[in-house]
Amino acid sequence: MPSPHRHHCTDLCGPIFKYYLPKDDSIRWHPTCWHPSYCLEGQQSPKAIEQPVRTKSKKVIIRLLGMASEIEFDQWHDGEWYGNIWKDLYESCIMPLREEAERSGKARMPVITLEAVERRTKTFDSSCIERFEELWPGKDSWDTIEYYAVYLGAMRFFNTWNTDLFDRGSGENLTEHQMNCLLWTVIQYDLHNTTKSQLKLAAERKRKAEERGF
Repeated sequence: MPSPHRHHCTDLCGPIFKYYLPKDDSIRWHPTCWHPSYCLEGQQSPKAIEQPVRTKSKKVIIRLLGMASEIEFDQWHDGEWYGNIWKDLYESCIMPLREEAERSGKARMPVITLEAVERRTKTFDSSCIERFEELWPGKDSWDTIEYYAVYLGAMRFFNTWNTDLFDRGSGENLTEHQMNCLLWTVIQYDLHNTTKSQLKLAAERKRKAEERGF
């Protein structure tokens, strides 16, 4: 079976990147690189939402992002342009805040809203990415809102230019706020899944699966 090949599909879907997945006789050969091309069934444009969606469901997020499968979501979610940025935000900002809240006897860390983050983001605008890359040593002096603003700006930048998440070739242009709403939805999903209680449940599910031989 051929390995997945990322190609520039110009046959049916227009100038958008897809994965080749062997499925049936509808496979066509890509005219430029001569690898087989297959357009993923079910992949759509991300939804143009005006408010973040609070959900614990991966399936809901997959639909919001216009992705074709859980595999596609996991590759993006754990990859360089979301997963690595989220991990650094978590380790640099969120985890220390949670530890401080626990030491002080508070139930949870302060709640951050997208509205507050976007107000701060506008003061950076395109310099978000410069702060993310060039002012890395100075991040210890950032406050919580600034952390979120910079990392959200980096996620939006990279997923506009380095992935096809916000460019499915459909002609639909998302606003900066709509992109923020989608990314903020995923961030809130991850905030929920990295609480102590959820990590404990995940570890228990993994242990039981290993006992059953899965």
